[in-house]
Amino acid sequence: MARKLKTAVVQPRYKKPNPLLYFVLWVGTLYIRLFYRATFDRQALKKVRSVKGPVIIVASHHGPMDFTFATQAVFPKRVSFVTAANIYYKPFLGWLFRFTKSNIPKKQFTTDFASVKSIRRMLDAGVSVVLYPEARFSIEGRNSRVSDSVFKLVKWLKVPVVTIKCNMSYQIRPRYIDDFRRGKVIIDVANPISAADCETLSVAEIKERLTPWLTFNDMEYQEAAKQYFRGKKGYAEGLPDLLYKCPKCGAEFAHKASGDIMECAVCGNSVEIDGYNTIKPHKEGSLYFRRIDLWYDYQYNELKKEISENPDYTLSHNVRLFVNDENNYRFAPLEAGTVTLDRSGIVYRGTRYPEVRFRIPNPPAVSIDLIDHIDIFADDDTIFRFVFDGPEKPIKLNMALEIISDIVCSR
Repeated sequence: MARKLKTAVVQPRYKKPNPLLYFVLWVGTLYIRLFYRATFDRQALKKVRSVKGPVIIVASHHGPMDFTFATQAVFPKRVSFVTAANIYYKPFLGWLFRFTKSNIPKKQFTTDFASVKSIRRMLDAGVSVVLYPEARFSIEGRNSRVSDSVFKLVKWLKVPVVTIKCNMSYQIRPRYIDDFRRGKVIIDVANPISAADCETLSVAEIKERLTPWLTFNDMEYQEAAKQYFRGKKGYAEGLPDLLYKCPKCGAEFAHKASGDIMECAVCGNSVEIDGYNTIKPHKEGSLYFRRIDLWYDYQYNELKKEISENPDYTLSHNVRLFVNDENNYRFAPLEAGTVTLDRSGIVYRGTRYPEVRFRIPNPPAVSIDLIDHIDIFADDDTIFRFVFDGPEKPIKLNMALEIISDIVCSR
């Protein structure tokens, strides 16, 4: 008898999760909902919960707590989450996913027909499926791009669609800091598309209905709602990994953070950020943008100008390469090399892998940890994890990837 190969990423059981385990999960998500004072419109929630049979939940992806709010929104329906395959290599979550076998793994930013078949089989088994079309948490508190294949999938599935938007969920655990902050989350839910609508609406019409539910700006929302979030660490901690460019002298990756203060090590430009995510000058004469998303736009536009004016633009980083280790359910270190981005795509050069080329994905995005690494999925199921060694962080490469994709596609 052939020995079964060990794998970290397991396929789900196509049946409803164990009711006792699911009740325990529901109690845990209820606690999180109450802890973060997550509120729903009662009438909208009642309407969503009254939808018969399994549904596809199409949700915007603000942060890691979105999973708990989605579970609460459609209870007592039992759900399966479409989950990034690289999460199965995390120490606790990977074990949990392998133990429960209730989630559907997917290779991020690739065409993954296996996950599409799994979604169909899960719905046929009476289990609702939660889909985050952006395929990753928000980077700066706003939505990312969504592939049109999502709307084609909705039409093909022909089941009711529930939408969820967790306003200010990003602020609970911003991408740039390992700190969970407590504040109020306001959740919008709806049932904009019925099973009958999937039969009659075109893909373009489905996209038109769903796009507002996938569009958000948590920084703008927080400013209008005047909601305060309280954390254990300073509000500027980790922020230089996201806001890498100084608006005064233009230096990159020169910011240093301490507590609520972020300062440029080159020119001394200094700003302060508070629990409302409002940015103010800390020293007289300092230049700033009052919100994180506005500062992000500044550096994005500066980089866009730089790339547009240089047809031979390249961006290279020294990295350490890790690859997925199926035997030990982790990413194993392999070698050191360089990652380079230009208008032809991304290429890695090392010793074990002299040259590996990756095409620009659609939408143009990579799985990114702002602190130190990116993950890219190869066609043979190898996951390349590139850990950045120098002072430069992955955020610039992620932005440059979007910009280059726009330039190439506009030709």
